[in-house]
Amino acid sequence: DYTVSYGFSPVEGLDLEAGLIWYSFPEPEFDSTGEVYGSITLSMVPYLSPSLTVYYDFDEVEGFYGTLGIGHTFELADCLSLSLGASVAYADSAYNLAYFGVDDDGFNDGVLNASLDYAVGDNFSLSVYVSYSEMLDRDVKNAAEAGYGDSENVVVGLNATFAF
Repeated sequence: DYTVSYGFSPVEGLDLEAGLIWYSFPEPEFDSTGEVYGSITLSMVPYLSPSLTVYYDFDEVEGFYGTLGIGHTFELADCLSLSLGASVAYADSAYNLAYFGVDDDGFNDGVLNASLDYAVGDNFSLSVYVSYSEMLDRDVKNAAEAGYGDSENVVVGLNATFAF
C-alpha cells in the first residue's frame, strides 16, 4: 500500500485527515486500485478517541467502505507509546462484490489492533503493529472462507512515518 495523507486539528480535540491510497495486490485475481479517504477523530473524549473513516475506491471497485472505531494511546516514555484500538466496518454492495463476490451491503469486519510507536525526532517515527480482524456478515464470512481459506486474519507489520 502507498499512502499520501494530510491531517490537521482545526480545534483542540478534533483531528481531521484526508488521503489517497494506492493498493498493489500480489494476488493475480486483483488489479491494483486507488482509494480516497477522509477521517474524523474526537481525541477530546478521554480514553476512547472515537473515529469515523470513509474510504471510496475510485478505480476498480467504485465502492465505499467505512469504519467506526475507538482507540487510546498510552505514553510509555518520552519517545515511546502504545496504541490500542477496535473498530467495526460497513461496506456497500460494490465493495463486497469486488472482494467477496457478495452483492449486498453489510457489516464486514471487526478489528482489534495494537502498535508500539517510537519517535525518532520531531518528524520521523517507526511503529510495529499487530492487527486481528474477523468477518462479521454471514455471507461475507462464508465467501471469505471459500475464497481466501479463512474469515479471520492477523497482520503484523512495520510503519515508517515522515511528517512535515
